[in-house]
Order: sequence, then C-alpha cells, then structure tokens
Amino acid sequence: MAAFLSVTFLLFLSVAVVNAADDKKLPVQGESVKPEVLERSISNAVLEGDWAEVKRLTPMLLSEDRFYEELFVPLLAYSEHMLGSDDKAIEMLNSRRDLLSTLFSISILKKTAAVPGKDSLARLARPYFFEVVKRNGHVNLGIFPKSGEEIALKKAFYEVMPEPDVDMLEIFNEDVVTNLDSYFLGGEVLYEADDKSICVAFVDIGRLKDTFPNLDANREALKLGVITRSGSKEGRSRVIEKLTKAGYRVEDLGMGGFFDLRERAKDLGLVVEITEDTRVIGDTLNGNFKNIEGSVTLTFYNAMTDKSIDSISGDSAIVHLDVTKGSKEAIIETYDKILIDVVRSVAKLHGSINWSNGAGAPLDIRVSTDEVFASNYKYYATTPFGEIKIRNNTGRDFGGVKVIISVKDYFDYPATIEVGRVQSDSEVSQAITVVFNSKVLDITDDTFFQSEVKVIYFDKGKEKSISETHPIYVYEKHALQWDDKGKIASFITSKDPVVIGFSGKATEAAKVSHGGLNRNILKARAVFSAMGVLGIRYMEDPNNPYGVVSGLPSVVDYVQLPRETLNKRSGDCDDLTSLYSSALESLGIRTKLLDAPGHIYMLFDSGVTESEMLYLGFPKEMFVVIDKEVWVPIETTMVGSSFTKAWKKGAESYHKELKELKVIDVHEAWKTFKVPNLSKNTFDAKIKSKDIDKLFPGELDELSAERIENLKRSFSLMGHDGLRKLMVIYAVDGMFDEAISVGMDIISIEKDAITYNNMGNIYYLKQDYKKAVEFYGTAIELEPSDSGIAVNLTRAYLKLGDNAQAKATFLKALSVDAKVKESNSKLYNLLIN
Repeated sequence: MAAFLSVTFLLFLSVAVVNAADDKKLPVQGESVKPEVLERSISNAVLEGDWAEVKRLTPMLLSEDRFYEELFVPLLAYSEHMLGSDDKAIEMLNSRRDLLSTLFSISILKKTAAVPGKDSLARLARPYFFEVVKRNGHVNLGIFPKSGEEIALKKAFYEVMPEPDVDMLEIFNEDVVTNLDSYFLGGEVLYEADDKSICVAFVDIGRLKDTFPNLDANREALKLGVITRSGSKEGRSRVIEKLTKAGYRVEDLGMGGFFDLRERAKDLGLVVEITEDTRVIGDTLNGNFKNIEGSVTLTFYNAMTDKSIDSISGDSAIVHLDVTKGSKEAIIETYDKILIDVVRSVAKLHGSINWSNGAGAPLDIRVSTDEVFASNYKYYATTPFGEIKIRNNTGRDFGGVKVIISVKDYFDYPATIEVGRVQSDSEVSQAITVVFNSKVLDITDDTFFQSEVKVIYFDKGKEKSISETHPIYVYEKHALQWDDKGKIASFITSKDPVVIGFSGKATEAAKVSHGGLNRNILKARAVFSAMGVLGIRYMEDPNNPYGVVSGLPSVVDYVQLPRETLNKRSGDCDDLTSLYSSALESLGIRTKLLDAPGHIYMLFDSGVTESEMLYLGFPKEMFVVIDKEVWVPIETTMVGSSFTKAWKKGAESYHKELKELKVIDVHEAWKTFKVPNLSKNTFDAKIKSKDIDKLFPGELDELSAERIENLKRSFSLMGHDGLRKLMVIYAVDGMFDEAISVGMDIISIEKDAITYNNMGNIYYLKQDYKKAVEFYGTAIELEPSDSGIAVNLTRAYLKLGDNAQAKATFLKALSVDAKVKESNSKLYNLLIN
C-alpha cells in the first residue's frame, strides 16, 4: 500500500486545479490532454463498465505521465481480461510484483494464491469498482477510505447471496463485518476530487462463500454432531446454536468424547468435540485477585473414518476475585472469540470431504408431483410430494448438478435440490421437497400453480441450464384426504388468536374452581358449555359426510378451520373436534383424537396419573388410561347438551368401540402436519356467565355431588385407612361437617393420633378453637413424640389468647425436636424471644 501513497499524493495535489467543466470533455487519440483529465475519464469509464474506453484511454495516460504506471497498468490488463483477452492480460501482469497486479492476476486466473500482507491464501479474489461520496469536503490524499472496505464487502455479499434471509444477514453483520481483515484483500483510489473518490477493492469471495454454508452444494447432506469432552452444557449449546443458525443439521451428543460414541456416530458426517480448560495462573494485587486463564478447543472428526481432521482453539485471561465466576467468564470470553471461526471451519472441511467437481453435460429432466393441499403446506418442506428424474445423455460423468424449482408468489425463495454426481449414460432421481409460503392459504378454488424447473450444470467451464415448466395441482385450504388421519392436526389451531380469544372468554365466564372437581375437567366443561351458549350445533356435511369419506382415502373431504366453525356456528364431527381440541390446547390441556369407524371424537388430559385416579371421584369407566395417564373422552357432536352428557357418551363409545379405535396424538401429529399461519383476527362474541348457568343449571353442583358419593362409596370399602382419606378429602373441599362426621365414625372404631389431629385441624378451620384444643390435646396424649401436633396445639392456644399455655406447649415441641425452632421461626420469636 505504501508504494502507492507517494505517487497518489502528487497526483491528487494536481487534481485540485482541474476545471470542473472538463468533466464532460472526452480525450481524443493524438490530442495532448492533461493527465488529470485522462485519469478522471478512465476512472469514470471503469465505474460504468466501459472496458473498451479504459483500453483506449489508458495508453494515452501512460504516455503522458509514467507516474500512473503502477496504478493503471494493472487496470489496463484487467480491461483486456474483460474484453476476452486473458492471455494478453496475464502477459502484462506476469513481470509485476506489486499488490494490485497480484490481486488482478488472482482474479483473472481464479486461483488460490498468497497475497502480500496476508497470513492466509486468497481463494478467489474479485475486484469491485464503486464511488464513495465524501461529506467532509476535502481530499484524502489517495488513502483508501475505511468505508470503502465495507462497501466492497456488501457488494460481494449480495453477489453470493442475492436474496439473503434474516439468519444470513445476522451472520454477515456479526461474523463478517466485524472481521473485515479476513475478507478484504486490498484496495486503491483510482480518482479523487473534493466530493468523491472512485475506488477499486478486492474481496476474497471464496472465503466469503465458506462463511455462508447455504451456498455449499452438499450442505443438506452433512449432519453434524457436537459433544463436550470436558466443559459446560452452555458452551455446547452456543456451538450448536451457531451451526444451526448457519443452516446445518446438528445433533446434541451430550457429554463424552468422540471415541465414546461408537454406533451413535454412524449417521453423522462430522463431529465437533469441545474441550474447555481453566487454570489459575497466580495471585495479583497482593493476593486479593486471581489471574485466571480459560481455553477452549474444538476438534473436528470425520465420523466416517474416525480421524481427527482439524481443530481451532482460543484462550482468554481475566483477573477476578472469585475463581469460579472468573473461570466461567474466561470461558465465555473465549467462546466469543472462536465462534467467529467455527462456521468457516465447518464449511471448509465440508467442502474438502463432500464436494466433487465435474464437467457439465446436457441433461434430460422429467418431473412428477402429487396434488398439494394448502392446509398442509408446511408438510411439503420436509416430506417429498414428487420426484425429478435426470438423465445424463453424454459419455462422461459430471458433478455439481443442482435443480432449482420456483413458483411465483407462493415461494419466498426457490427450492434447491442438490444432485451431485451423475454418471455417464445413466439416470438419477431425487425426491422433491419445497417450502410454500402462507399465501397459498389465500386461494379460494382448487387450481394449478405453474412452476419453473431449472437444472444448472457446467459445460467447458461455463455455466449452462435447462428449464421447463411443470404444473402443480393445489387444493384450497379446506380440502383434506383421510389417507393419514394425522393430517387433521393442521386444523387444530391452538395458537390462532380467534381460538385463544374464545377459550379465554369461556374460562372467564364459567367457573374453573368448584369444590374438589379436577381443574382440567372444569376448564373443559367451561369451553364445551360456551360452545353451547354460542349456539354451535352438530350438522352433518351433506356432500361429504365423515362417516363415508373417512373410509375412502382417495376422496377429498372439506374441513372447516376452528375460527370458521365459531363463525358459522355449526360443523360436522371433524369440525367440532378440531374446534374443541384447539380451544383446550390453547389452555395448555393436551388432547388426543379418537378415530372410530365412520366417526371422530376426542380425549383430553386430566393431568392426573393412574395411581391418583381414585381421587378424581368418578367411576374408572368414565376415564381412559394411556401410558399411566388419565384421559377424559368427549363426544363433541353432543355440543348444545351438557358437558356431563358429552363426557358420559364419550366414555360409553370409547369402551364399546375400543378394539376398533385408533388414537391420534395431536402433539405427535403436529411434528409432521404443522399448523398454517393464519391472519390475526379476533374473537368478538360475548360469553356471559348467566347464559351458561341458564342453559346448564346446577351442572357443577350435580358433578360435585356425584363425585362425593363415589368417593364416599370407594373409600368406605377401604376400611379405617380409607375413611381417614375420605375425611381429608371432605376437609380439603370445605365440607367440614361431613369430615367431622367421618372422623367421629373412625374414633368410635379406633382412637388414633392422626384422626384426632385432623379433627383438631378441621375445628381450627371452622374457627372453633376450644374444640381444636380438645382434639389436639387428645392427639398429643396418644402420640407425645409428635412435635407437629404440639405446634398445632400451640397455634390453637394463641387463637384463644392463652399465651402462657401456648409457650409451654411450644417448649415441649422444642424438647421433642430442636428443628421446630427453624421450621416455625415466627412462633419461636413470638413466644420465646
């Protein structure tokens, strides 16, 4: 760079005396023209890409003043290259050793070479010409502007990534812009005036492509694993997040070492092994602070060969009072350093392992696709819906073939299918997966999308392509085939603002706390009752009744979205089940669907395990146990009737049809059939508590009474222990008199401390503290070593205002168990301190 500065300094002093009116005057061959005018004209021609004009004017400039030779001879050589004379261009540059000539040579030859002043080889140098507008109004004396480095880098970025997504922009801003020196190879000012500079800058576009692995032809084929040999889970998570954001498929392998993986590594291409280490180097500042060093090493293994193929490492040192905190901060600081390089390292290794170059050849392509269902549009991003066959009609192998499929308006980005190597006189086939955007939901009739299918290949070093159009038949958003019943999951829209608004208003209007009734059951009852209040009713589809089409997988059915069922106030069994399931899921209650012969209904999770089912208080026939979890069956077509009737009908149907039923787990189905993105509408209808009570009067009281009767019957059969549990249930539900009655029955059979203590608790809750003292006193006589009973008695004495007796009782509790002081510190401070 220094070689150019002295020359440019002299040139730019003379620029200041050039008249601005000369800007539009073009030099003519043979005419004596000031060098400054020629310099300006050549630079403007470079900016406009007029390489013939650059070739015409540059010899004139060089004959006028040899000061310009070091800057403009390389530019003249590049003009020859741009005009198709590579041999002549290289001949002009071969004898030159300056930076600009080296960079132009690398660019023309497309070779990897050393660059003066750079530690690493440049893979592919590319020049960018641009104008920098200066706001400070003075010349920079030929020094390349710092802003020019970023301008060149941005031009290169948008060249290799024409339509970058958010993740790519983030990588560019975080990894590239902050590390300019790794990509920027050098630059010079061609022309400078008071208001502008015309520059040339070189970017290592090969290194830039390595940073964005989405450009790698075989990226999708590579699966990475990340394992921590020594260190923290947080560090591994950061590496995984970085690689995932760059577009790689990454598996978290947990703790261990690469050679511990064995069979687990068979599906992986590359494994990143993390080793963290910290050490205290010594004391500083009179021993109050510790000098702590943290190091991180990432070792890359080829999982197919079990060989270590590369590693990157870094370290940081900090001073800290706390060794533990300091070690953690040192490690975090080290990760901040090396994560900049991890994507580039993987991309470089990926390229050396998986990429194969080959000559291009003419290809034949044949495309076949199935129908697309708009409601399942996300499904096609991971599941093939068609196939492309490519035939190589030549007598030679070639590699690097890729297919690009696009549909205007309905793809945000074209779908790219990497084919790789195709052997001579052979045919390969590839499955087609594509990413539709949510606009596909806007079509109102079944229609054809016209797709463009392009196969890109190389012939004699030049890129060529073959294109054809292919029609894709698309069903509008309500269409569905029942070949896989899990497809209904796309219609269970629990995150739809309309559904969330409905379920929220339902649970606000109806009670979700009543006696000892299960909370999930109360929420489910609230939603079902609200559906009835809104006037939603079951109505069989007159054209395609579920009972018929569900058994015909090739027939296309019509299914409403839950928001539409709320609006229309009617639907068949699949519509009502989708709505009810969506509403419960929006409240955090898991659901499963029940596919019966000619019918579909559902289950919801009670939140109770099988071992606790007895406490729900209803006969076990009213529930379904799946994997030791208790589920509640609901017949959704009974909407308009009470929740209790729908529940009992669902339970009856389930146990009757058990052998023929298929259970569809909504959460599992969502993994394959994802929910579409819907517009942000709102639910505006009102749901009033009085309307629910009017339509379903006394339902909760009846359920509570039924529950209590079942509990009484069940626990009474369990003898003394069962009665004691029943007593507690009554007390928890606020049925104090019933609890006391059971307690007296127990005492009449057998006197025990637990029952007397519970009786004391019940009277305490009833605020009858004299009775409470009486029962606590008997309990402590029966079990004098129980400090808990003594504490209960202490509290009862305090309520009666007998502080002296309370203190004496508490001291007895302390004598039995010294820990009472800690667990009842407020009582201790009140009575003892």
